[in-house]
Amino acid sequence: MSNKSNNSKVWVLLCLLVFAGCIILPCAANAQGIQATEITDCVNSDVSGLTCEDRIVVTFPVSYGLSQSLVLELNSGDPNLEQLTITKSVPILNYPLTYFHTVAYYPYEQVLKEPNTTGPCFVCMDSPDSNCPTCGWTYIDGEKVEHSQGFCVHDIIDSPCSWWRGKELYGEHPNEAPFSTAHCLKMGEVYFDGYEIGEYKKYYEVKVEMIRGEDIYTFVVTPADTVHVPDPEETNIKVKAALLGDLDEYSGAVELDNYILYIPSKPVDHPMVQQYQKNMLLVPREEVSKDGGELDKVGVSFYKFRTQAGNWTISQAGDGLHNQLYQKHNSDLEKLTVDPNFDATYLVHQKKPFEESMYFTSGMAKILQHRITEINHSLVSLTLERGSIKSTVNESVGIIDYAYVEDFNSMSREGTLHVMIRNMGDTPGNTDYIVTCTDFNMNILNAIGAQARTVARHQSTELSFDIYTKYNMDTSNEGLVTLKSPTGKVYDKVVAKFDTKKHRSDYSWELQQKNEASITGEGVSVLGDSTCDKVVDFRDFADLARCWLAGAEAE
Repeated sequence: MSNKSNNSKVWVLLCLLVFAGCIILPCAANAQGIQATEITDCVNSDVSGLTCEDRIVVTFPVSYGLSQSLVLELNSGDPNLEQLTITKSVPILNYPLTYFHTVAYYPYEQVLKEPNTTGPCFVCMDSPDSNCPTCGWTYIDGEKVEHSQGFCVHDIIDSPCSWWRGKELYGEHPNEAPFSTAHCLKMGEVYFDGYEIGEYKKYYEVKVEMIRGEDIYTFVVTPADTVHVPDPEETNIKVKAALLGDLDEYSGAVELDNYILYIPSKPVDHPMVQQYQKNMLLVPREEVSKDGGELDKVGVSFYKFRTQAGNWTISQAGDGLHNQLYQKHNSDLEKLTVDPNFDATYLVHQKKPFEESMYFTSGMAKILQHRITEINHSLVSLTLERGSIKSTVNESVGIIDYAYVEDFNSMSREGTLHVMIRNMGDTPGNTDYIVTCTDFNMNILNAIGAQARTVARHQSTELSFDIYTKYNMDTSNEGLVTLKSPTGKVYDKVVAKFDTKKHRSDYSWELQQKNEASITGEGVSVLGDSTCDKVVDFRDFADLARCWLAGAEAE
């Protein structure tokens, strides 16, 4: 559906240049028109089988939702008429994605207490050479992650930073603490893949169907392939088509090059990954650290946590781990609980410019697709055999079979107006219709874009419009649905009535991991067990020796 309409360009009136007298027929003000002109500069080999003297060029606008029909009577004496039908598909803006990095959704600090009774070599282990540090090791794809062993606090009284971290565990007298502590960075269960977003590229198809006698020839031109010349071995129809460009700006397009798109990626069976479209986050680059070299940004690393956390003059458990994805996600969810119409800061599906317009499916190329369904025009040029051209506008009686909205929750994205229109006339060929939605009551946003459809004789088609409420309240609602011709002739009107119920948040809190700042627990390792086999034996001697030697060198 289109959020905006361009009523001044809903239909194109005929402006035809008659070659014999070079007379231009009157054209409605501000309307785009069909124009034909003689070739003044051309190359005879440009279009196979046509000389410069035998050609004309026809230019015309074409918009999504409408079709353009032309009839060409050739001057060559060919008794067959050239019938042309031109249509344009819905424009899609493709934003290419480039892999940036993978980050943890929920990094947090875990503080483990170990009895401080038998000396540091048997209390807390954080040596890079240890097989069994107190925090354990983090493994990714079977490989040990360097610096993931955390850091230990042995001498609380000598370190201002350690004193502060220990204060929350032991009170005002940390020097009397009966424990040493291990400070561990845990990454949680869920990971997101981050992608850089490139400049969008437009894609749509302008389809041309040409009929001459029993010959039918169909082809398309696109923004990537703007010129088409038929192979003379495939058809005897002589034509050259060129897509000259767009007449209308894509007002719904947005620039995303300053953002990183995060998509939940693993574990693949996690609910957040399974429902990735509801959990995609768009984060400004300045809030992201690509290599984890900055604390309090998305993507914090083990190295930064281990090497910097113990050097701050004042530090509490959880410091350096703020502004992560789970905090940004939960911040939006909390606001949406209070105001379901809140324009989210990070959640893609809840950001106003992207609602129901961005798609990403498993296995597809890394591209975001933003559909532009508003009325828009592209300029097409056809080089044809010289002749007279007729463009007819069909006006055929139409009716609205039904127009209804199922009851939905206020402030939600569930409102949809379904409209079925039918071509009831006997005019041969296709007829263009415009459907407008107006005069809704106070709780309904009235900025509902008009839509256009081409309907064959005695056929019908259904249109869908998004309906949004202004307020979170129980109301009875109604609005006027009108069916008319592109020239403004009204065929039918229907009043759609429906109810909205007060919205209650349906966002799933149980899928979100809460920020507890730190998680404190008892150490689980056996004293002196550096090999993690629950037994202290000769195999643990190497770690023990290194610890004592390090202490002796320090003295």
